[in-house]
Amino acid sequence: MHPTVRNLVLFGQLDASSELLFGLMQVQPSPARKTVLDTFVKTLKSAGIWQKLDLLYVLAAHDAQAARLNWIAPSQFALAVAGSPVFTADQGYAGDGSNAMAATGYNPVTLSGGRQTQNSATIGIFTRTAASYNGSTSRIDLFTGVSRMARRNSSENDYSWRMNDGTSANTALGGASGANQVGHFSLRRTAADERSLWRSGSQLATNAQASTALGTGFNLFGTTSNFSDAQISVGYAGSAFDDTQMGTMNTAIASLKTGIGF
Repeated sequence: MHPTVRNLVLFGQLDASSELLFGLMQVQPSPARKTVLDTFVKTLKSAGIWQKLDLLYVLAAHDAQAARLNWIAPSQFALAVAGSPVFTADQGYAGDGSNAMAATGYNPVTLSGGRQTQNSATIGIFTRTAASYNGSTSRIDLFTGVSRMARRNSSENDYSWRMNDGTSANTALGGASGANQVGHFSLRRTAADERSLWRSGSQLATNAQASTALGTGFNLFGTTSNFSDAQISVGYAGSAFDDTQMGTMNTAIASLKTGIGF
């Protein structure tokens, strides 16, 4: 088959959301990569996950501009570069330890049709390399204003987290030098008195901490003085996934990781 015809056939098979996304990428992915990315989109849609998301970033992209696009609404909420984060193709962005990358203009409190609510929310990241540890500073990988995912400041192998509230929980992950802080982590709130931490699609911790507010933003690599130098490959935010969707999201990211190689 002539390459042009073959590419048109492939393009015709793409999901409409994939076509929209690719159309806004300044540098086009290869046909093979488009297939991998499109499969990710279709998997999330089939599981009902896509329909719950406000934001989805695959920072492990082929190009820096593509890495900053919001897959759910590619013309909205692109990640803004501040300072000197380092982009590595097929891996993601690494924070510079002094600045955050924010979803431009994103505020679920005022967003018409936004999926996140105070008592129904999920946020997550795939961390390719863990943030450094200095014994005194909490390294926040994801911050919304009232939610955070961070490497704890006073215990090298603890994960510090909160979900639409002002009280951090600290969960021991074990391992050496933060080795277990690499991979897919997510937070979920399903009720005013329930929040939980998940890793690789399985629940690690839950408690009855009451919610206090809905976050007003989405910042990778921290806030104020609590910045991270982790390398992040995927980030997302939306309403609460059910247990099956938590597992499916992890499986989908694992397949994406295999297809891209991050």
